[in-house]
Amino acid sequence: MTRRLILVTALALLVYAAMILLSDVRRVGEVALTFDPAYLPLILILPITNYLIRFLKWQYFLGRLGVDLPVGRSLHAFLCGFSMTVSPGKFGELIKCYLLREDEGISASVTSSAVVAERATDLMSLLLIALIGMALTGGEGSIPVVVGGCLFVAASMLVLLSRRVFGAIARIACRFRPLKGKESALCSFQDSSRRVLDPASLLVSIPLGVISWGLEALVLTVLAASLGFSLPVSDSLLAHAAGTIAGAVSMIPGGLGLTEV
Repeated sequence: MTRRLILVTALALLVYAAMILLSDVRRVGEVALTFDPAYLPLILILPITNYLIRFLKWQYFLGRLGVDLPVGRSLHAFLCGFSMTVSPGKFGELIKCYLLREDEGISASVTSSAVVAERATDLMSLLLIALIGMALTGGEGSIPVVVGGCLFVAASMLVLLSRRVFGAIARIACRFRPLKGKESALCSFQDSSRRVLDPASLLVSIPLGVISWGLEALVLTVLAASLGFSLPVSDSLLAHAAGTIAGAVSMIPGGLGLTEV
């Protein structure tokens, strides 16, 4: 796992270095020197607030699943999950389930549904933000990304919520060694998923996601201002949401490269 993290980090450095080299290196340096440190507190506060709101959503999902954890222990597991953000589709964040199983004895088939619900509702929230950005800017170039994201969410929800579809996939998956004999655990996972992805849950989790990811998108506007540029909030909402959706749907680790482009 450590080797993979080092590899992805090195790849990230190469991608960013290539992006700078393909642009005007001198101009990039000149602009970087104009950074106004007075904006730094706000640049840090916005993403931290995003994480705090996402933690509230994580707590909400655990509550819906009947998992009662001390806030400190829950926060520890939640933060540990970010160490695996660079995994494809962020599925490495399932490390939270491993930690809660080993330390608290909570079944991973239950808590894994909370992780999946996090990712699914994040994507739904980002799609709403992208649609708002498109409506405000007329950014039709993002339509393929939004359509792709909608199809991905629709397919994921069909698998997670339909007993017939999930059952068919589970029966096939259980023929292979990693999941052999895990039928009951998979059924428990789907039951838990249906609980945290029902309409009542979505009415809470999606608005929380819109607020949290919307605040993080504002970092683009603040960063632009710190460099002496003016970037409308609507453009930041669309660019951040569309980029994140593209990276998530592509299943590239951390959306590396595609999100930035």
